Amino acid sequence: METNSTTENPLAMKASKKNLLINRNFGLLVVGQGISQFGDFVFTFTLMVWLVAKVAVGQTWAPLAISALLFSAYVPYFVIGPWAGVFVDRWLHRRTMMMMNAIRAIMIALLIIGTGAIPLPWQPSPLFLIVIVCIEGFLDSTCGQFFNPASNGLIGQIVPQEELARAEGLSQTLSAAAKLIGPLLAPLLYFALGIFWGLLINALSFVISLLTLRAIHLSQTQEPVQGKSQPNFWREFVAGLGFSVKGPVIRVLIVAIMMTMLGAGSLDALMLFFLQRNLHASLSFTGLLITPIGLGTIVGGLFFGSIGERFGLKRLLWLSLLGVGLLFAIFSRLSNFWLALILLLPVGALLAALNVASNALIIGETPKALIGRVSAVVSSLAMLANTLSIVLGGYLASVVLVSLDWHVLGMTFRAVDAVYMATGIVVFLAGLYALIALRGVARKTAASTEPEENTAAPLETQIS
Repeated sequence: METNSTTENPLAMKASKKNLLINRNFGLLVVGQGISQFGDFVFTFTLMVWLVAKVAVGQTWAPLAISALLFSAYVPYFVIGPWAGVFVDRWLHRRTMMMMNAIRAIMIALLIIGTGAIPLPWQPSPLFLIVIVCIEGFLDSTCGQFFNPASNGLIGQIVPQEELARAEGLSQTLSAAAKLIGPLLAPLLYFALGIFWGLLINALSFVISLLTLRAIHLSQTQEPVQGKSQPNFWREFVAGLGFSVKGPVIRVLIVAIMMTMLGAGSLDALMLFFLQRNLHASLSFTGLLITPIGLGTIVGGLFFGSIGERFGLKRLLWLSLLGVGLLFAIFSRLSNFWLALILLLPVGALLAALNVASNALIIGETPKALIGRVSAVVSSLAMLANTLSIVLGGYLASVVLVSLDWHVLGMTFRAVDAVYMATGIVVFLAGLYALIALRGVARKTAASTEPEENTAAPLETQIS
């Protein structure tokens, strides 16, 4: 049976500190999620290769098909994400995650049939195949809008407060490993065995994740009442949004993340051009750029997860932002591919530190009754800023700065590297903002004689 209560046996909590995966429940959760993320990366890259190599082979609209696939996965962040948190906070977190995994496994199984991976009596047209793939991408991402906030809620239930940083570090490590291996394996599987196995691996990964969630045992019988006898969707939504805006730490976190994503989204959009024009490398080396970031994230997740609580999550947040911003600015001036690879290792490590700090702060600073809504608000705003950055970065490099040729202090700035330099500056400013704002929060907290907000109070009073 389930509850949002974090009550656990003290002896079990003490023993959990000696456990590599913190405790049995979290071990099941993080391993299951790591497997499902691996399946997702294999699935996404298999579909992309399949679209280019078979469905749209030789067609001028092939890039548009890839863009449509990726965009279909972005839309739910804006259309579904902000509202999903209301339902996540009403529902049992573990059960919500199991239900989303079951739905996704069924959808992938149906896609196996729809894509013709299993022989059909009729030949699907390219347009039909692209449409069903985009629909599946939209639905899969929609499930994620419920799954991810519920995961944060479940982590808050099963992980002691002092272990949140280590939990997030382990999650980052397994996620980075999945992101590193999945894209490398997907093309090999496709060209050796066809699309069927790429889809089947993803479907099975959701089944395994569902089974690991089912094996989690929670201590109480029900979740606490949310402070009202009848659900009111709008009031619950405003409560989550209100806490996100008024909660001092969460507010700072949202602003810093949005500033970061508003700059960083353009990095992916312009990476191929930076590789050719600035690093003077072949496009065939594109995959190598993923490797050092992935390795850095794996190491950073383990290291910063282990020291995060002792070091201080707020300090880790602004220091990682300052570090990432500085390294991005240096990266924008590089002209050697191998130096770029070396620099991307600490970038990956600091990105892991940023994720460890931000996710642990969201879980630790948010009342349990609001965790779904706050998580949804943060992820939706981050994705909005990321999408705007992709569009803005492409527009600046292709239109506004296309003829840029500045010479400053012996350095030459052209369109793509100028955007990269601006990205580094924006992220660095996000770190300065977080440093100043969080110090202000600390001073205000220390000076206050009033007790902390009572998270057991009715939801309406928590944001007043």
